[in-house]
Amino acid sequence: MERPLFKYRVGIIAETPWGPILTQEIKDRARVEALQIIEDKRLAALKSHNKALANRYTAGKAIINGGRFSLPGGGPSPRDFEEIGETGLIDEIGIKIVKRQGEDDTLLFPDIDRLPQEIIMRIERIMRRTAVREIREEFNIEPEPDSLGGVSQIMGATRRHLIYIVALDGEIKITDPNISGIGFIDQKHVIPLSKFFFQGHVRTLYSHYICNPDRDGLAKAYASRFIVPFNLVEGWFHDEIAAYNYLSGKGRHRTHMPRILESRPAFRIRGKDGQLQELRSDSNSFTVSKEAKLIPRAMLKLHSGIDTPPLAKPRRSPSNPTMPKVGEKKPA
Repeated sequence: MERPLFKYRVGIIAETPWGPILTQEIKDRARVEALQIIEDKRLAALKSHNKALANRYTAGKAIINGGRFSLPGGGPSPRDFEEIGETGLIDEIGIKIVKRQGEDDTLLFPDIDRLPQEIIMRIERIMRRTAVREIREEFNIEPEPDSLGGVSQIMGATRRHLIYIVALDGEIKITDPNISGIGFIDQKHVIPLSKFFFQGHVRTLYSHYICNPDRDGLAKAYASRFIVPFNLVEGWFHDEIAAYNYLSGKGRHRTHMPRILESRPAFRIRGKDGQLQELRSDSNSFTVSKEAKLIPRAMLKLHSGIDTPPLAKPRRSPSNPTMPKVGEKKPA
């Protein structure tokens, strides 16, 4: 009997004053399906002469047209193995390379947690290399591989997400044609947390990280400092306005009207004139960015020095004692 193979993906948490930053991805197969579902609903509403409902679905489509939201990150590639001299590991553990026309190769791994510990540690180096490459490609920011802290492993039926947290420092410059914009995920959000707008791993992350009391310590320890171009901030604002219009009457009454983001000490916005926006006199952030320091992984232990339960309660992954496994009902 052949061993099951899994698609592994790394996801990166970079905390901002508005929650972890997300990317809006156009090349998402589920995006096409989501657009069709909402379009069918819009046409059905028009057929029943419910113009208000049809307008709501039109607003929903405006968001999905740009892509669903995802954590920055992606899957490992053969070049990640090459960069650290581990190409032999591909055959050694039986990694299958699936070539797709016009797309990057997909690597299918055996269950990493069932491999010998020495192999697991070698794979961990590759996954960190993947995370660094993805951050560089998506944001044009170069982090150190050792600056990533393990948070959790999300278990899907056919894919698994290794979630890392990192404090990034730099100016976001998006050149990847697959990324149309950025977003954020926090406990207060306008865009409904559904499969139409957020990929599955983000919805799982919301339950096991965003809403966990221990997150506050991690967010302060790993506070990122970004400079962001105004067009990305403006795009997010337009998506939030569309989401507000997508909400039902009751939903709107419970939600504040979106406001465009303003510069904060740890999140500076570069205006259309190329100048950094001035900070408001009452501007504040969840950390004093100049004093923010990385806590070494061995010291952090996901608790930020506080004797509290780990971020995710399910069993820990043998591949990384700092990466507890959490379940995911459906693949992302």
